[in-house]
Amino acid sequence: MQRSLTSLWHTLYLVVFISFVLPLSVYATPSSEPTVLTVVPEYRDRIKRNFNPFTLLSMPTTHEFIFEPLIIFNSLQNNKPEYRLATGYSLSRDLTSIQFTLRRGVLWSDGKPFTADDVLYSFNLIKMFPELDSHAIRTQLKSIRKLSDYKIEIELKQANALAAHQLVLLPIVPKHQWEKVQDPVLYTNPNPIGTGPFTVIESLDDTHYQQCTNPNYWQASEVHIDCLRYPLVKNNDDFIARIVTGEFDWTGSFIPDIERHYASYSEDFHYWLPPASTISLIFNYKVADNELRQTIENIAFRRAISMVVQRQLLIDIAAFGQGVPSEYASGMSQRFTQWLILKSLKNTARI
Repeated sequence: MQRSLTSLWHTLYLVVFISFVLPLSVYATPSSEPTVLTVVPEYRDRIKRNFNPFTLLSMPTTHEFIFEPLIIFNSLQNNKPEYRLATGYSLSRDLTSIQFTLRRGVLWSDGKPFTADDVLYSFNLIKMFPELDSHAIRTQLKSIRKLSDYKIEIELKQANALAAHQLVLLPIVPKHQWEKVQDPVLYTNPNPIGTGPFTVIESLDDTHYQQCTNPNYWQASEVHIDCLRYPLVKNNDDFIARIVTGEFDWTGSFIPDIERHYASYSEDFHYWLPPASTISLIFNYKVADNELRQTIENIAFRRAISMVVQRQLLIDIAAFGQGVPSEYASGMSQRFTQWLILKSLKNTARI
């Protein structure tokens, strides 16, 4: 599978992709009709009016488009921070605490101001309701406190130089709405209030839903479409049968032999296959059988297994030729090539 950071406007939106289809409607001739971008970031068995960002049952466009994170770390650009509700962060010298500076002038879609109280409330919410903590963030938290209306400090249970990357996965919700919710775990949030670009659920039925622009979005000038439309797509077969019709503008999924089964249908059909995670064979070093465990621990055995794996054949058959064998003994993905080059140069400089 391919994972990437992509963009619906000039800023970044995090979503899982294998194939990339350029949003043709973005470049349409201006008209009085709203510009609607049809997206399929993932498959669902049904459409339900659930926009609770803490649950895995929420609709696919809940995150980022309704509820923005503090920061998005772009893994395709050496984890370059793309700031959203935060404008900066800093770690203490001993790496046991982190401060986030929050963006001023942001409004929730109902017009109420976004402040540190919302961030503080969101972190405390997962401490009160562990069922909402899908990223195990609370395991990092020792305490959280408000330093000012636009700065918070989080004390960690142990030193962690990469704490920010996990902490920013927490959805930030409006305190003035959620503090009135009796059961946040079961709450479906049918009429969401967010800081993201598309917060208005204009229509929703069994076949699709459409969400349109937030009237109070803090960077509205960067949004060049009016609405997102998510049609119900249940599985990969359903997806492949419909993608060649041009129904979707921006989407990602596995397409076997993508040149023949997609790109060849129209010169307007484009895709992107970025470097992604490596598919790995992992041994269980804690297997109960002592003899088997000793065999696995033998490096000569593991090297022999590696030598007989026909990597290119697996790619040709399982992925229809869409991929490359890993170049690195560590199994590291090619997406980190630049990092490896820089590290190699630094090591060479030390010699």
